[in-house]
Amino acid sequence: MKNSEIITQYYNQYKYPHSKKFLNYIDKTPPIIAKRIEIILRKESEKKCIDIKNSIILDAGTSCGWTYIHWAENFNNIIGADCDFNALKITKKRLKNPRKLIVCDFKYLPFKNEVFEIIISNTTVEHIDNPKMMIEEFHRIIKKNGFLYYSTANKLWIIEPHYNLFFLSYLPKKLANLYLKFFGLKVSYNDINLPTYSQFRNIIIEHFNFYDLTFDLLNKPNEYNLIEERGKLVIFVSFIFHLLGRKIYAVLKYISMGWVFICTPKEKK
Repeated sequence: MKNSEIITQYYNQYKYPHSKKFLNYIDKTPPIIAKRIEIILRKESEKKCIDIKNSIILDAGTSCGWTYIHWAENFNNIIGADCDFNALKITKKRLKNPRKLIVCDFKYLPFKNEVFEIIISNTTVEHIDNPKMMIEEFHRIIKKNGFLYYSTANKLWIIEPHYNLFFLSYLPKKLANLYLKFFGLKVSYNDINLPTYSQFRNIIIEHFNFYDLTFDLLNKPNEYNLIEERGKLVIFVSFIFHLLGRKIYAVLKYISMGWVFICTPKEKK
């Protein structure tokens, strides 16, 4: 089943854009994103001497399996988790081999302490009503030598990624809902809370040390399969970063499309 078929079958309830361009993007992009994240996970695992193939991995925010179904083919012990039962049913249908899928509230994860070597939180934090509680739970269930892949889109990026509308995330919720209604989208924006860079960082600093990998991704797009995902504009951005170095990122990070952090747990009490 194509991703575009899934989004028209299931995500009609969210009224996400259904243009041919958008549906083509949905079909093509998730495997590329999955590959890019897998490259990062393998690099970080090698640094920490983690056997990634046999590690216990949590994908926190599996949804309809956009990226999970690709990781499930390569990682033996990856668990998919989401609060949406119907989304996980679709994931289950799409899997070639049985995998463990769990419906749960990320603020109260149903796992014992220090179970996972790796946790993936890819664009999940903006959908959680209390993200600090989610991070506390991640800290509880991750092993001392493990790491968290933590990413999101930026509230200050001019095109909101869920509805593809300019400046939607800038607006107060009431105005955002009117904006959606104006475009015929009978949905609420109340449950999406994209963070700024400072907010994204502050959610994790109590429990995790972090390295902002975003600059490395943009500086070495070929190494991370980023050009295929984001297009030729990435080549220009990479040239600017090569020319001006990390100092320019210290400014541009606040208005970039989003960020990728690699986080290691602080000492457990």
